[in-house]
Amino acid sequence: MKKTLSLLAITLSSVLISSIFIHSSSLAAIYQWQDESGVTHYSDDGNQSSTVKAKRLKTLPPAMDKVQLPQPVSLTPKPKEFTATKIELTKPQDQQTIRNNIGKLTIMASLSKPIKATEKIRLLINGAIKKQQQSPAFTLFSVPLGEHKLQLQLISQSGKILASSKLITIYMHRFKAK
Repeated sequence: MKKTLSLLAITLSSVLISSIFIHSSSLAAIYQWQDESGVTHYSDDGNQSSTVKAKRLKTLPPAMDKVQLPQPVSLTPKPKEFTATKIELTKPQDQQTIRNNIGKLTIMASLSKPIKATEKIRLLINGAIKKQQQSPAFTLFSVPLGEHKLQLQLISQSGKILASSKLITIYMHRFKAK
């Protein structure tokens, strides 16, 4: 009976100590040995005695080495992805001939994002700034006859170019009566 109780106590102490080591954050090796009196000892040092052979224990049971631990949650916010605004000339089209006796030219822009209050759209005709405004629709009068290069730019309040459209060519003509 004493031997059974002693064996039970050793087993329980082994289970208790093993569970403590399983939950510890240290993954160092754990050694077990019995001294001359039959008392079981545990240590992280395998060189306890030259006469006693220490047995190395696994620190995690086999099922625990396959457990997926949750990923830590980042407290810093992810930076917003930056996507540049795109601007495109939708009207007139490249190589289009516009026939108007008073030189009226209507220009339409398309933006990939809404324009901000601090931004403007700049119209360039033949490389020169013709007009700046927040509206994506421009109407010009008295545009001279001939070939013209058009481009739109999205600009910041400080005048920095944020986006540019492709450069297109248009031709202004007048109606001719036959």
